[in-house]
Amino acid sequence: YVPQSSSRIGIRNLLNLAAFGASLFIHYGIGVWGLNGILPTIREVTASHRTLITPVDWTHWIWAVIYALEGMFVIAQLLPSHRARPVVLQGAGYFFVYSCLAQIAWTMFYSFCMFLVAFIMMATNLVALCFLIISQFVARSRDEGRMEYLLLRFPFSLHVGWVFVETAVNFSILSMHSGWSDGEQLCAAIVSLGSLLLVGSLFLGAQTAKGLVVPAVMIWAFVGIGIALKNPDDSLRNQFDDVIIVGVRRAALSFSVMISAVLAPRLAYIVFDKWFTIRITEL
Repeated sequence: YVPQSSSRIGIRNLLNLAAFGASLFIHYGIGVWGLNGILPTIREVTASHRTLITPVDWTHWIWAVIYALEGMFVIAQLLPSHRARPVVLQGAGYFFVYSCLAQIAWTMFYSFCMFLVAFIMMATNLVALCFLIISQFVARSRDEGRMEYLLLRFPFSLHVGWVFVETAVNFSILSMHSGWSDGEQLCAAIVSLGSLLLVGSLFLGAQTAKGLVVPAVMIWAFVGIGIALKNPDDSLRNQFDDVIIVGVRRAALSFSVMISAVLAPRLAYIVFDKWFTIRITEL
């Protein structure tokens, strides 16, 4: 693709920069650092509210990757070669700003254990990201290069995949915090797992490797849930029978295998079709 230059940085470019900077500061200043002990961190809140579908701690390092990639997007969309691209102006539009604002609000409310509002904010974040990736898909150029995709679209595919997971986990936490019975909490966990499987399955219909990011994130989450339930928290052991914990664990791992069984051959086909197919053009 031939980069299109623009002599001016627009208001959307600046808003993207400001919103991302604020989201990054709040996430690490409050969510990770806890304002130097004044507030509980996201990890501490999650540890004290374990559910049947809470992934193991190391899966949350995906946030560092998401922020790093979106930081690259923010820098790239300020450059003359990218700032006026349709995938930035019409694609990302103001949806990225809305996502950052919802992320900021979620971090604040989650740190204060206000789980109803936190769930609403995470769901709002999910809606904003869904509109963003759809809008970018429509606005993408037909000659989109690999670097353009990695800089301007890939970060949001990864982000929306993980926000699907976080929305499900927040729903499960809300069910526990709201005093639902053990049976109702188990039902919430099953519905959440099924919803994530459905999301992963829908994205498996993508015709290119670019659309397979979300299913890969679902595999990451299901494996993380399965590993977390191998040595469950004492609170979970006291609340649920071992047979329930083992059942949810096996379901999560089975879902990861099911998605992998479809994802792997599709990815292999796409790779071989792109790199090892001889194409004949009639003169």
